[in-house]
Amino acid sequence: MMQILFVLSLFLSTGCSSRDLEELQFQKYRNATQERKDIGPQYYVPEKEWVSLLGPSNYTIVEGNELALICRGSSNLKLFWTKLGDKMPNGEVTISGEQVIIQQVSRYHSGTYRCQHKGDAKLFTDKIVNVFYGPEVKVSKIYIHDQGSVHLHLVCQVNSNPVASISWYKDGYLLSSINKGAGIHVYKINHPGRKDIGVYTCFANSSSTGYDSIYLSDLDTTDTETTNSSSILSLSKHIIFLYLLGLIVSVFSL
Repeated sequence: MMQILFVLSLFLSTGCSSRDLEELQFQKYRNATQERKDIGPQYYVPEKEWVSLLGPSNYTIVEGNELALICRGSSNLKLFWTKLGDKMPNGEVTISGEQVIIQQVSRYHSGTYRCQHKGDAKLFTDKIVNVFYGPEVKVSKIYIHDQGSVHLHLVCQVNSNPVASISWYKDGYLLSSINKGAGIHVYKINHPGRKDIGVYTCFANSSSTGYDSIYLSDLDTTDTETTNSSSILSLSKHIIFLYLLGLIVSVFSL
């Protein structure tokens, strides 16, 4: 109100025309000291075009839930969605419209989605989607033979988001744990024997829990050792046979 009285007093004192008064009002609008509705009729201030998201720009969701991509824009904008560096969930490069609903989101839907105006590539807004999943756990075993010794490696493969904490158990008793780790985790058993028989379980804990188990029986350990010993014994017999054959040949050559 004080600003309007100031403008009127300035107009009366200086004898400004209505055009000068409108110019003064417009300058005050540009300087953010006056509202648009107070500007004279000869000045038209066009509405700025805009695009905005409904919801946060950085969003985390658990696999299997519904994902809604929703954006809004000023009037007369033609909006469409695209995924940076990838195709949209339906296999297309773009999807026209303001909304895209993915009923069951998967880990492959992670990424950056862009809502953009078809008429101006610079008029857009992005939504980063991070999908939590897993953990998926798979346990396998590997026997390693080294100079007559047998070593057993229990291999735990973990796939999860976020990265999982890993724990190894034998028959329900904790063997070892890793606070955070991704990929492959190995529990090593040197010279496996009867004392190592049991159920080994790899637990992975992140946004949820996953596990896999493997049972080591007497057959797993003794047969491997026997097979290795038999191979060595067979090789020794073969070497002795060749040595004796060499002696016989040498005698007859004399």
